[in-house]
Amino acid sequence: MIHYNPNKWTSMFGVRGSVLPVSLRISLPWALIALMIKYLEIWGVVDLKVLDFLNTGEIYGGFTFVLGFTLVFRTSQSYTRYWAAATAVHEMGSEWSDSCASLLAFTSCSKAKPEEIQRYMHLTVRLFSILHAMAMEEIAELKHENFRVIDALGLDKDCLESIHGNDTSANANRIGHAIKTTTVLCWLKKHIVVSQATGIIAVPPPILTRVFHELSMGLVEYHKAQQVVIWPFPFPYAQLNTFLIWIYLLVSPLVICTWDTSPWIIAGFTLLTACSMVGLDCIAAEIEAPFGPDQNDLPCFEMMDDYNLLLLAAWLHCAQRLWRMS
Repeated sequence: MIHYNPNKWTSMFGVRGSVLPVSLRISLPWALIALMIKYLEIWGVVDLKVLDFLNTGEIYGGFTFVLGFTLVFRTSQSYTRYWAAATAVHEMGSEWSDSCASLLAFTSCSKAKPEEIQRYMHLTVRLFSILHAMAMEEIAELKHENFRVIDALGLDKDCLESIHGNDTSANANRIGHAIKTTTVLCWLKKHIVVSQATGIIAVPPPILTRVFHELSMGLVEYHKAQQVVIWPFPFPYAQLNTFLIWIYLLVSPLVICTWDTSPWIIAGFTLLTACSMVGLDCIAAEIEAPFGPDQNDLPCFEMMDDYNLLLLAAWLHCAQRLWRMS
């Protein structure tokens, strides 16, 4: 994710994360081809009058309209996918962090021993941190990268090995990468049920159901974000887009060369139009898959760290004494 100041016009000269270098690299050869063709026409080597029908008729105009429409549609759909993914991840973290804060607050009137309450709080915070980390690990396309969690070494070794895939037992082998989030969520629900039964959670069951509802809503948002990763942009549409762009790059130098103007103006217009079309397609391809290591992708590690800070803040405030009016 690139943070920039939209009020500064100097942002247009930024190279990091920009599609302009790629667009210029693809478009510049076609501008040089247009320049060469125009000079060949001036020298009498070629005759471009046979292409006048492309410039005066509606063939070229209709083609560019169709290409522009498909590019704008794909870009808008990619933009929708980008913000849908960002919204889903933020709402997932919001639901789960609020659920964790509620579970910690439910110990305020508990009759259990202070040691048991502290152990319950520590385990709850760790499980919620691992839950979000497993979800981000499955969503983000970041190979050989680990998300930071809150003191995972404080958990049971067998549990950690089962979700990391180091356990060679038959049961652990069935825990695939795609169900780690569900596995940790089941652990968390069992932890809540046991804590309610042992009296550590001191709230009526109807109030506790709100926590399960927030856990479920967080899982729904997780699946919404996962959809963006599982289902790519439809291949036939992307294929047609690429095909039309290449046809445009082939035809445009010939059509623009029929203009009665300077060869360098011909080359400039060819570069400008080609760069615009290719740039739109590059933008769509860049943002339609928002989870990954690219510079314009969502900051998955930063979002994980922010979520951990929310959990730690909830734990620190709930572990303190209840504040009263002076």
